[in-house]
Amino acid sequence: MPGCGSSILIFMAHLPGKKIIPHILSVLPVLLVVSLIVFGMGYLVPGNEAALLLGEASSQEDIVRLENRLQLHEAPPLLYLRWLGNMLKGNFGLSTANSVRVSSLITEHLFPTFSLAFFSLFIALAVSLPLGMLAAGKKDSLADRGLSTLALLGISLPGFLLGLLLMMLFAVRLRWFPVAAYRPLSTGLLPHLRSIALPALSLGLIHAGLLMRLIRASLLDELGKSYVSMARAKGSGEIHILLHHAFRNILSTLISPILQSFTAILSGAAVIESLFGIPGLGSLLVASIGRRDFLVIRTLVLLAALLNVILNLFGDLVIARVDPRVRFGDD
Repeated sequence: MPGCGSSILIFMAHLPGKKIIPHILSVLPVLLVVSLIVFGMGYLVPGNEAALLLGEASSQEDIVRLENRLQLHEAPPLLYLRWLGNMLKGNFGLSTANSVRVSSLITEHLFPTFSLAFFSLFIALAVSLPLGMLAAGKKDSLADRGLSTLALLGISLPGFLLGLLLMMLFAVRLRWFPVAAYRPLSTGLLPHLRSIALPALSLGLIHAGLLMRLIRASLLDELGKSYVSMARAKGSGEIHILLHHAFRNILSTLISPILQSFTAILSGAAVIESLFGIPGLGSLLVASIGRRDFLVIRTLVLLAALLNVILNLFGDLVIARVDPRVRFGDD
């Protein structure tokens, strides 16, 4: 990983810093608004937060004791400022359900989610890139119409339904994959990938349909430009034009949708993780909602929003770096 970190630093060093800083600062109000919404979610739930955490069998003394421990008697603005200050310092607090540090819970459930997300994105790209290019190269043919129909079907199917269908076919009937038996990476790479293959397919195929339609549309737009007609007049083959001219020119337009697909995969992982028994952040969020563990819920939602903002900003920076036609601000 040191080489990867050095590459990122070198990349950032070549970006126009004086124009990046305003864009970084521009996301701060967004995060502030998100933090206000996230903090206010707990007040939308009817009833006393301490009573909800302890359950119906709790006594009034227990409720008062927990209210004092959580400082729930203070005014909401003060509670918000204290919570936000702790978040900025990296102090996520203790889970109100089991008194475990929230940071420890997130660290424990982090790898399964990101492993699933990266595997899903790999599947989405491995399927969408060749099929999108094939559909564009065979415009209005039977193959194009068939692939477009499959893409639309993949987009229309809910992730959990596709996951159930894949589970019934490949896990229950064919027994190629385990039904719901997550294996950590410590057990070996192959057992780990086998245990997340079906959930990754469930998420990956849906986003493959979206990316395939985008790739097809972008390539068709590029193939209609004058330089393509000139290349054809010079005798260049369609495959050469498609790969070496059109596809290279749309690469910068694919960066943002790919990053958005990654964040969407992370957001949609909750249901899939619960369905396949993967102990990731999605499962932690679902369990925390059931336990009414508002501190964990707020932290997870805010971190998800922060990751989304960072990835979108990073995508803009990458596009500005690889595509000279894109500029930050006025030159």
